[in-house]
Amino acid sequence: MAGPAGDLYGGAAGLFSTDSSRTRLRILGEPGIDGKQDWRDIGPAGAEVRVGRREVYVLTEDRSEVRRWSLDTGAWLRIGGPARTLAVAY
Repeated sequence: MAGPAGDLYGGAAGLFSTDSSRTRLRILGEPGIDGKQDWRDIGPAGAEVRVGRREVYVLTEDRSEVRRWSLDTGAWLRIGGPARTLAVAY
């Protein structure tokens, strides 16, 4: 159990939420053998969050970097920045 959410974000890559302080980003995991799903912390939430097909994008709090978290690898990668806002095209 992860506690209350601040914001929810959904898309093809899954369901993501911030914690109640909106500083940490979480992903809702796949159901286990018992059918239960848990939220897992994946890193800082930043100023903006957008969900793509197999990834989630975060604009850092100071807007100096755009980072991508991959559903396939579970790793963050800096892909750009600085930026004012985020947009994801499908």
